[in-house]
Amino acid sequence: MVKKEDILWVHRENIRLVSGGGGSDVEGAFDFPLSDNDGVNDKVEYDHGTNPQDEDTDNDGLSDRQEIYYYGTYAYTWDSDEDGMSDNDEFYNWLFMLYLDGDNNLESEIEDIMWQITMGLNAVGSVSQVKQVIHVVAQYDGRNWGDSVRYEIKANTLEWEKVKVEDLGEVAMSAPGTLSGFVNWAVDRIWQPNRRALIIVDHGGGWQDPKIHNERYALIIIGGGWNDPYETEGDTYLPAFWNDGKAMYDKLVNDYHYSPENVYLMSSRWYCKYDGSWGWRGHNHATDGIVDGEAMWDVPGKYDIKDALDEIARKITVHDSLLITVIAHGGYYNENEGFFIVRSGVSSSEAENNPASQKHVINCGDSWNGNLGAYLTQQFGGNDGITRRYAVMTIVLQTCDSESLMYNLEGDRRIVIAGARWNETAWSELGGDDHWAFLWEGRHMVFLSDWSIWKDEKFPGFIRSLGTMLVSPHSIYQAFCEGSDAATHNFSEMVGRIIRDGRSHLQMYNHDLAEEIYL
Repeated sequence: MVKKEDILWVHRENIRLVSGGGGSDVEGAFDFPLSDNDGVNDKVEYDHGTNPQDEDTDNDGLSDRQEIYYYGTYAYTWDSDEDGMSDNDEFYNWLFMLYLDGDNNLESEIEDIMWQITMGLNAVGSVSQVKQVIHVVAQYDGRNWGDSVRYEIKANTLEWEKVKVEDLGEVAMSAPGTLSGFVNWAVDRIWQPNRRALIIVDHGGGWQDPKIHNERYALIIIGGGWNDPYETEGDTYLPAFWNDGKAMYDKLVNDYHYSPENVYLMSSRWYCKYDGSWGWRGHNHATDGIVDGEAMWDVPGKYDIKDALDEIARKITVHDSLLITVIAHGGYYNENEGFFIVRSGVSSSEAENNPASQKHVINCGDSWNGNLGAYLTQQFGGNDGITRRYAVMTIVLQTCDSESLMYNLEGDRRIVIAGARWNETAWSELGGDDHWAFLWEGRHMVFLSDWSIWKDEKFPGFIRSLGTMLVSPHSIYQAFCEGSDAATHNFSEMVGRIIRDGRSHLQMYNHDLAEEIYL
């Protein structure tokens, strides 16, 4: 049986139902079965000459429910007005979503927008054979400025009637979560629109650069994989490098809908003696198929980190964002100068004769020319008086001693996050090497004196705390706070005595900007 709430979205004036008991109320109509599950009960199907066993009696591509309840066409014939064009071909079903974000009442803007929509659709065919079915919903700041409301706007020729659906009270209209919530609400409210348009209007500062971007670019550097890749022996494989590099890629592409061609994944391969034999280790199954090049620096004949940065620099504009994630071994020279490790360009024979020759150090400090910080400024600006050529740049460092890299990477509208202090180790999740505590998950275990576990608590890290673009987007700052909790709770203890300490302490440059920026 169909329930009343199943068709509450239907325009009331188009409901033509009769009671099974002989009355005229709508409720009685729900006493009839729904044989074909198309949203039209059998009684109504009989009244309209349609087949209760077929969702689309006339096979014109419009369901019986659409034709009876919404479009007003004859559901038993494919060409209601007998003009030779099928009912389906005569309709373009539009959903216009108006999102008006400002510092005062923007209600008056709707009339102008609706006039433009009407004139535009008339110009492309609604005055000829093609009918335009227009659904419009809006969310905007109400008369009391801070109060926001949602409306459904119904068309009557060129006149528009606004019907309030919901009063949201005071909400942050400039927050991406508010916008995505409105879009999800609008799409759910209007059944199967085949054309959608989102119109954003603003006369304040809420949507200005850098809070919303035209294009989003990302560079993921997986520099590690082995604990000591330049040693010849030892079971030192660390899957956390590749696993979390892949997790960041998936978060950007799958959850935040980055274009895959704008996400550059660079992954090291090392020539190691592992399980008794020499061979190249790396690009494992976690990253196969999505690796763009080698985690090397300026190696002839290889597509490397420098090449990827050059390519991004050629495409990026001041309206675009860039996220750089470094997952590698690291170290420090002093509090403000450090490095991380990628692979050099030596051959397999050179690596076998001298394993340490595979190591290449990328510096971040003022004592060296050509280091990463200097190159970012050279290519993208935002430091040393060079005009910024991006909207916002976020740099996430998952390396030991990563605070020592921060000073050389700071700049205009840059966010820099370090996964450990300048003289501190960055740890994987307590109890395993599959993920890093800061990036993925921290674990706090408490043992009793008999070694039984009293508490085993896990804390989601930075990547897991970013949410998703359409459902629950979280700011960079919020994910940083969650990652910090994960990293600082990553230890085990027995009756108040620490027995394994896997904690690190995150550092951040530009907290205020991070609170406003989402992936």
